[in-house]
Amino acid sequence: MSTNEINHLFFARHGESEHQVTGLTGGWTDTPLTGSGRDQVSATAVYLLARAFRT
Repeated sequence: MSTNEINHLFFARHGESEHQVTGLTGGWTDTPLTGSGRDQVSATAVYLLARAFRT
């Protein structure tokens, strides 16, 4: 790795789930994402593809 190379670390979590909206505890089961959660995941993908994974 060159000393001129810039590296980035990105943190992302899951989008909003139905359990979050209804106040139920999640973590042990897979619950569907809400429409907003799917939008959040899509926006994260667009962001990462535009910035982090260019070659």
